[in-house]
Amino acid sequence: MSKLLVSIVTPSFNQGDFIDDCIQSIKNQTYDNIEHIIIDACSTDNTKEILDKHKGTYNLKFLIEPDSGPANAINKGFNLAKGDLFCWLNSDDYYLHKEVIQTVINYFEKYKTIDLVTGCGYKVDSSGKWIEPIINRHEKITKNRIRYEDSMLQPSTFWKKEVHVHLNEKLKYVFDWILFLQFFKNGANVLSVYDYLSAYRIHDLSRTYIDNSDRKKEIANVLKVNFGAFSIQYFWGFYMYLLYKLSDVTSFGIFKRFAILSNMMMNKISVGRIVSY
Repeated sequence: MSKLLVSIVTPSFNQGDFIDDCIQSIKNQTYDNIEHIIIDACSTDNTKEILDKHKGTYNLKFLIEPDSGPANAINKGFNLAKGDLFCWLNSDDYYLHKEVIQTVINYFEKYKTIDLVTGCGYKVDSSGKWIEPIINRHEKITKNRIRYEDSMLQPSTFWKKEVHVHLNEKLKYVFDWILFLQFFKNGANVLSVYDYLSAYRIHDLSRTYIDNSDRKKEIANVLKVNFGAFSIQYFWGFYMYLLYKLSDVTSFGIFKRFAILSNMMMNKISVGRIVSY
């Protein structure tokens, strides 16, 4: 039986401080049937030199041209992909160990009917120091559960080519959540595992770290689609957006700190039913 080809797409822009870690974590995998496709938006740092250094040392392809954002870059990569399994690994993230892809392959080979595998990981800082684990909080991630929040760790998620759909390029922050929602809508069979697969790096330029009002607005809009314009979930999401917007406009961090604290309390009170993460 021929080995499954795994296509890993990496969107890149000015992540020269981190992209070598990303590349090395893929290059050093024990599973050898991998293609790595990097889509770089004309970085002005040392990214090109790093790509040239690795060119020809493993199955790496890279395309350097302008794009309209990370979702556009990722779509370009998947358009070039030839694999049986798809995933993307951002240029500032990396796989935690050399057996990650083999571990994922084992699940797909053991459970023939699954379409997607999603695992756990670690938050790390800019130097790669572990901050805290990111654990699947729900034993089984369901179509209903993922309507409330994006409960799948993107760099630890892998899916079959036949269930893939294009990412929404109008979004800057929650396109991965929309993608996962679409998988469930289309009837994908999802397996949630407790293996630690990826490092999710938090640094000053990461989109999650920035956590601004634009991101909260996108989250609120997803909640509106999932639950309706008159739902408590959308109301709460929009309220979080307003607090973040006040913080952005006034430069008073107290509004954002209050929003974060309120969100944590509401999450506990509602047992995860009212939240904006």
